[in-house]
Amino acid sequence: MCEQALDLNQQLGNRHSEANTWDSLGYIHHQLRNHQRAGDCYGNAIEIFDHIGDRYEAAQTLVRIGDVFEDSAAVDAAREAWRAALSILEEMGHTDAAPVRIKLRRLLSHRA
Repeated sequence: MCEQALDLNQQLGNRHSEANTWDSLGYIHHQLRNHQRAGDCYGNAIEIFDHIGDRYEAAQTLVRIGDVFEDSAAVDAAREAWRAALSILEEMGHTDAAPVRIKLRRLLSHRA
């Protein structure tokens, strides 16, 4: 169903909905433990969110791709994604920065 929505959004040129659909596909693949495909889908979403200037959604998707990286033991990539998300959220003064800080602290404490 999401892939049909993706095709339709691409045909209509609805970039925001296309990005949200990529994000949903990333979530689905993450839940199915298909980490490579989840990362690809989230990457597509981030690229579009960046292109259309939706910084908040880009940050949220960066958090989710960080979760995928962490689950697939790509700790450095997870840290990089979460730091990028945190930077955006802090620039915005958004309260969603707090949970990302916790993820980064937890990641660093496990490495020590």
